[in-house]
Amino acid sequence: MENKKLISQFSKKIFKCHLIMLLVSAIFTFFFGGFLHIEKPVNGYIFSGFMVVGYIFLLYSECLIEARKNFYNVNGDRTMIDYLLGVKSGLKAHAISLIYLVVLMTFYYAYKWFTVSIWLDNVSIYVYMNVIFRFFFLPFLSFFPNSDNIYLWFYLLLCIFPSIVCGISYVLGLRECKTVNDINE
Repeated sequence: MENKKLISQFSKKIFKCHLIMLLVSAIFTFFFGGFLHIEKPVNGYIFSGFMVVGYIFLLYSECLIEARKNFYNVNGDRTMIDYLLGVKSGLKAHAISLIYLVVLMTFYYAYKWFTVSIWLDNVSIYVYMNVIFRFFFLPFLSFFPNSDNIYLWFYLLLCIFPSIVCGISYVLGLRECKTVNDINE
């Protein structure tokens, strides 16, 4: 029970990190949209590169703090530490985006394979859903393809990206923690 509560609290912090980077990306995109002109894709890659590095740094620092807190809460007893807490919390934090991706893929492949679609203003609904998905992952703006096609593996990578970063960061944070007995050995 304690582990579920810990995962829930930690996943809220991870999701907050995503919202912070979404806000920062939206502000920079709003003010420097001309810089991200389509005719100069290198500028967009530089912008997205900085946003992704900032996102990684934000997740890393949050996971490092959580790892230290959890290490010292169990008095340095490494057998009581869940090493997969970062991955579990990252997946829980982005469960909404994974569910949304499944719904998006359902509408996309229903249209592509069976030509079954819900239309809104003469545009298939998956196009609007695709735009919402891309906005939710705005820090990766320039890495998205230029068409309205949906690339499952790329989108899935975006959905599990925080889990991968949090898992690695959490384990690295635990490895940095030492007790008095660890130092004396």
